[in-house]
Amino acid sequence: VDFVGLYAPTTVPEGDYFISKDAIYKSKGETSIKSFRAFLKAKTEVAGIKLYIDDIEDGIQTLSDAYENGENIYNVAGQRMSKTQKGINIVNGKKVIVK
Repeated sequence: VDFVGLYAPTTVPEGDYFISKDAIYKSKGETSIKSFRAFLKAKTEVAGIKLYIDDIEDGIQTLSDAYENGENIYNVAGQRMSKTQKGINIVNGKKVIVK
């Protein structure tokens, strides 16, 4: 695969891959990404990807078929979270208190 960096917003071509929510997804040609982002351009059909950062394997070995538009959950510091935590959370733009 090739790592393609972008300067302008674009749609990831169908069959190429993008990273979101700590996973790699295969684009159906409908996924838009913001400027100054990147995607993985597949040269051939890909069954799995292993990422190496500073010679350390990331452990991503499978690819999800579609991008799932789940809830956007953030803490008060603006950090994205995978699930709500005790305290104040921002879920889809609304403040939620979890006791």
